[in-house]
Amino acid sequence: MANRNTIGFSKLLIVFYCTLHLSFDNIAQSSLEEEYDKYYALANAQLNRYEFDSALLNAKEATEYAFELEDIRKIANCHWTSGYINYVQGNLVDAFSYYMGAKKAFIRLKDMKSLVLIEENLGTIALDNGTYGLAKSLYGDRFRTAEKLDNYALSHAYFDLGLAYEKEGELDTAAHFFYESLAGFTREFNEGNGDVLEMISRSYNEIGTIYYQLARTSRNFDLLDSARNNYGQALEMSDKLTDQLFYELNMGLSFLLEDNLVVAEEHLNDAIELSKLSDSNRLISRVLNALGKLHYFKWNLELAKQYFEKSIEINTGFDDPSMNMDDSDIFIEMNSNLSLLVAYQYLDTIQKKDSNILSSISSEKMLERYTTIVHTSRILDQEKKAELIELSYVAYRAEVERTRLNNLWIDTVKSIGLAILGFLLLIFGLQRVLRIRFKAKKRLELEKDIRKIVSREPE
Repeated sequence: MANRNTIGFSKLLIVFYCTLHLSFDNIAQSSLEEEYDKYYALANAQLNRYEFDSALLNAKEATEYAFELEDIRKIANCHWTSGYINYVQGNLVDAFSYYMGAKKAFIRLKDMKSLVLIEENLGTIALDNGTYGLAKSLYGDRFRTAEKLDNYALSHAYFDLGLAYEKEGELDTAAHFFYESLAGFTREFNEGNGDVLEMISRSYNEIGTIYYQLARTSRNFDLLDSARNNYGQALEMSDKLTDQLFYELNMGLSFLLEDNLVVAEEHLNDAIELSKLSDSNRLISRVLNALGKLHYFKWNLELAKQYFEKSIEINTGFDDPSMNMDDSDIFIEMNSNLSLLVAYQYLDTIQKKDSNILSSISSEKMLERYTTIVHTSRILDQEKKAELIELSYVAYRAEVERTRLNNLWIDTVKSIGLAILGFLLLIFGLQRVLRIRFKAKKRLELEKDIRKIVSREPE
């Protein structure tokens, strides 16, 4: 009887211990989840306020709690958030690393919808970083994931593949992907999905850009009609201000390419009006740059200079990274145009004054001016064209002659230096010969004295 009571009491203690242990575990688990929720929510709130440094610190705190909880979903979300914060700050390497962590987690979770989005982020980083081969590979992964989902995801995958191939210069393949994305988004729209209008307009714009690039490289300006038709469709379908600004800019650039300055100015003025309502510094700078080109071609040099300088001045602000434009290319282009403008101003100075200014300008700048005139003279009237080409050629020949005289002077200095060096070597050689002869003579005299001493008879 006593044993039975003891066994019953032991069982009661075990049950009590297990219940107490589970209660403490639940309390600890609940506490960890509360801490995770607090830091994760705080990180997202700070991200929305553009407080990126604080957001990243709190995202890291949330990540630590997610690992303690061993919750794959929470870990994936933290990596995704940390990756995005690093991306908008321009830390592409760290962003890529975090996104890869999120990708691995979503693969473990078999969450295809989240996986296809994180693969898009990875491809976008590679695209922004200029590693287009890697971007094609990553977007290819995204395409294969999208194939397992639906037409909407697949249409987005086609669009991003088009961007990667366009950047790589494979325009025919890029056009194929953009046409596929256009067809896919159009099907979505016809089935009642009105949210795809933006992507339809972007697909039209990218197809137009392909035609524009082909026209620019081949100088076949008939292709610009196809470019403008697609730009027009993009404008018609778009209800987003930033996109409309971008499409008006592209339309203006297409007319600028074939020197239709009147129509180009109309579209660029429309773009500048839209830019007053936009906060996209990147796009505004491009519009100002295009207006600089326009007035540069119209020979309004002072006004052109103002547009170029303003375009560079405002191209340093934070902007929405989703616009997918290459800042470095834009900045280089603007600096290049400003440099060309300076070249024209030098030519204008030479026109008004005399050729003595040539002596103060470097050979590199002179050659740049000459090349600039030859390549852009087609936009001027014949008289101005002939005058400028003749002037630039005279300037070029004058610089060549100045360079020749400089080289002649350098050669002369070198010759004098070599002559002096030769003379010094000759003096040194003569001194050495005389020293050797003197020593030889002394040695002979010494030998004679020794022989005399040896040959004497002993007394």
